[in-house]
Amino acid sequence: MAEKDKILRTLKYHFGKPESLTWGFLLFIASIFAALFFWGKCVINSLEAPIPTTSLVGFAIFMPIYVFFTFVFPSLLLKQGNTKALVGNYTGTGILIIAILSGLPIMLISTILNNIIIWLLLRGGSKILYPAFFYYGGTNSKIGLTLGILVDTVIPAFGICIFFLGLMWSRFKHSQKKLAYLVIISAYVLFTMDIAAILSSVIVGWWICKLRDKTDGVYAPFLCLVSSRICSALFSGTISKIDIYSIQTFSDIPSSFFYAALPTIFIAVILLAFFTRIFDDYYYKYMGRDVIADDETIAPLTRNFTFGLIISLLIMITIWVLISKGVHL
Repeated sequence: MAEKDKILRTLKYHFGKPESLTWGFLLFIASIFAALFFWGKCVINSLEAPIPTTSLVGFAIFMPIYVFFTFVFPSLLLKQGNTKALVGNYTGTGILIIAILSGLPIMLISTILNNIIIWLLLRGGSKILYPAFFYYGGTNSKIGLTLGILVDTVIPAFGICIFFLGLMWSRFKHSQKKLAYLVIISAYVLFTMDIAAILSSVIVGWWICKLRDKTDGVYAPFLCLVSSRICSALFSGTISKIDIYSIQTFSDIPSSFFYAALPTIFIAVILLAFFTRIFDDYYYKYMGRDVIADDETIAPLTRNFTFGLIISLLIMITIWVLISKGVHL
């Protein structure tokens, strides 16, 4: 009986909800839902459903459900009555306008990096690697484009911000800020489940973490993500991502993509440095004067490193391997 109780305590420690919520447990829960929906998408595709998930309509049905159960539902369920943990603080309209403007250089950098990775993959003889969840077509009309932006950016950005930059960010002590950046950027990249966008996801993840850090809320990163997507639509005739659904080899990529790369990166880096300086100055002027004490109610760092966290990493790595093999297509 004593041995059975010991096993139960061990299982509860590694897989049960901790007394003080940890970021490791949050990743464990999110990875389970991500795996379930990835499996569900594969099943739906194998059944040849009348409305495929790769159509805009199918994607518009599938994505909100995925975002709700993977990010929103766990956040609402585990916030422990602390609504502020989900959104942080509102620090004014002015800094939010700057966050919106910062979406432009983020769009430029992520677009160029995405194009470079796709070209390198094709140049190396690899096939096109599609993300776990995607759609193609259906955005030729204004209504279609609006729906596309809503379901591929606005809704996911909402879930990402309250989960990663809201509740998960609140599970790090102030002295663990560098670790928070590392963990959240890594988790953000993993949950994008898009091999071709791995470098651009790192840049986007770093920037939204910086906005969360410097503005003390999720409003700025959310608006930046939405702004970046809108800029992508507005500048599609000038700088655009390679259409992975219409190319077969690297020779199919127009040379214009590369002529624009160097000046675009140069301009984007200058703009990003400018916005970085603004957010740093804002932080030190309004929030960085006082030393913020660590919240001792947050669980110690070691409490996050459980078998549950290891399993969540194995789940996400497995999904990435399956994506590389195209089982979701």
